[in-house]
Amino acid sequence: SVTNKSSGTGVDFNFTIPLGATGATGATGATGSPGATGAAGSPGATGATGATGSQGARGFQGATGSQGATGAAGAAGGQGIQGDTGATGATGATGAAGAGLDANGVLSISKDGEVAKFQPATSGSYTLVNFNSKANSGSDKGFILVQDETANSPGTSGEDLRMTIGVHNDFKQSTSHSDELWLQGGGRLCYNVGSWDSELNTIIGTPGVGSSHGGVFHEWRLSNTTKMILNGDGLYLNSGWLRTYGSEGWYNQTHGGGWYMTDSTYVRAYNGKGIQTTGNIKLEGAGKQIYLDTGGAGLYWGSGYSRIVDDGDLRICTDDNLHFNTGCNSSSLGTERMVLLANGNFGIGTSSPIAKLEVTGGYSVGFRVNSGGAQIFGTELS
Repeated sequence: SVTNKSSGTGVDFNFTIPLGATGATGATGATGSPGATGAAGSPGATGATGATGSQGARGFQGATGSQGATGAAGAAGGQGIQGDTGATGATGATGAAGAGLDANGVLSISKDGEVAKFQPATSGSYTLVNFNSKANSGSDKGFILVQDETANSPGTSGEDLRMTIGVHNDFKQSTSHSDELWLQGGGRLCYNVGSWDSELNTIIGTPGVGSSHGGVFHEWRLSNTTKMILNGDGLYLNSGWLRTYGSEGWYNQTHGGGWYMTDSTYVRAYNGKGIQTTGNIKLEGAGKQIYLDTGGAGLYWGSGYSRIVDDGDLRICTDDNLHFNTGCNSSSLGTERMVLLANGNFGIGTSSPIAKLEVTGGYSVGFRVNSGGAQIFGTELS
């Protein structure tokens, strides 16, 4: 059929061709290349859950996901095994200081600076701290006593203070026990009186400066009687002896000398020190002697120009004349009987011999030889 187009631009031709019988199917051609994947279709409805299969092998742990919202707390489980102790945390701020008895009944005070203050309520009174014995609480005690001695002897002013640390017991009334007060030091036990220790200024305060009533000294008493005093002039013993034991004695640290004994016979000078005095050396009692060793030991006068020594032989030495006197006493040299001059002249009865031997003495001067009654006398020459 032929159809004119309404637009007037041409005609449409339609042909009808009758179909013949269908021929046999030819062989399938080769598969062509896959076409592009089409767009995904909408998900189908979820099918019913199948039966749970057996658990597969555990895979590797994946990365930790972000934490989800906290769920409601479940019931508390049983306590697990205690883990290792964690590291100690930082120390917290110190709380306010407290004081009181701890679990052991001990008074515990943790505080910097002053922790207690005791003061008499009345001028001239005292403050007392007692430490009582359990066995005899009524009379046996140790104590710390601070007395305001303003109104008590030997107090002399409004600033006199006395502190006593001691023990109180039967006080020597029994030989089976005694009162004891011990002061135990570590590397050093120091007593100080007089000048103030400036190390205490920041803790106690700086005291005023004045003079001490009665002087500054250490005093040791026995039965309340002063036995020893140490002051700026030295150590004084009021009675008794300064005693040492063994081979020790007194030693001067500066000059390296002193006195000591190693036996019951002699007092010895330490380090071979000499003895010098402006006074006398006196031996008392019959038979007392001065022992000098041989080998040059002896008695020396002045710078050694006059001396008596024993170097194997006894020698009487002088750099001047040698006089022999009799009738001496503590106030007189007596009468000269002989003289040996420095030039070697020897005189008897004369102090100035002019010959090696000169004898004077009046008419009856000479030599007497007790041999067969013979006597030889000289005659004074006119």
